[in-house]
Amino acid sequence: MWVAPVLAQEDDLPAIGVDFQSHSLNIIGIALLILFGLSIMAVLWRKPAELVKRAIFGFMILDIIGVSIAIVYMTISVNFYSWSRGPVHWHSDYQVWACGQQLDLVNPKGLSNKVGTRALHEHNDGRIHYEGVVVTPADATLGHFFEVVGGQISKSTLIFPTNDSVKTYRNGDLCGTPIPAQVQTFIFSVNSDNAYSQRKSLNPDAHTLSPHTQVPPGECIIIEFDTPKSRTNHLCRSFEVAVKNGKLKGESK
Repeated sequence: MWVAPVLAQEDDLPAIGVDFQSHSLNIIGIALLILFGLSIMAVLWRKPAELVKRAIFGFMILDIIGVSIAIVYMTISVNFYSWSRGPVHWHSDYQVWACGQQLDLVNPKGLSNKVGTRALHEHNDGRIHYEGVVVTPADATLGHFFEVVGGQISKSTLIFPTNDSVKTYRNGDLCGTPIPAQVQTFIFSVNSDNAYSQRKSLNPDAHTLSPHTQVPPGECIIIEFDTPKSRTNHLCRSFEVAVKNGKLKGESK
């Protein structure tokens, strides 16, 4: 079983992740400005003394070395103190169903090939990708994924952006029957016998994505807005294919 180490106070960790990118860009920007200024000085100063030449060249070297050390130090720090203790590449497949209809996440816009953030996103493939450092456990939850793609999930609310519109469902709404519907989340995971099983999550927003690169054994997440049920009949395509090819056993009860 994969266990993430805890190497720093949890209250300190969010600042590491949030500030790392902005601080890195600021340091690089300042270093480039200094380097640009020194280069302009070297070009415009037509006949500088030999000592001035050496000083300008020396400051350029110090500038490059300094920013390199700073970036390396910050990279090592964020990897060492993070919850995952370094970058990960995790995948989880998922489907969203509402009143019997499958919903598709909004397509990427412009030149981007993903919806979400650099670390947590979807490539229009029905697969949740986590590619980067998991600073705190909350960074790798199903709730955070919905947040970064412009939606929301909880045990009572489902907000999901599609190409048509942002769909919103709340417990108590109807799905064509007199029985009030509910937001329900089912997690399919692979056990030690290489068979899969499903369980119903009572707190889907807090569910931490499984630490697997391949699916399966990475999990399949089925989200349904429908009348209350203890099990779902839906299954991710990756699991279906694995069973068909003999790489995964059928569901264990």
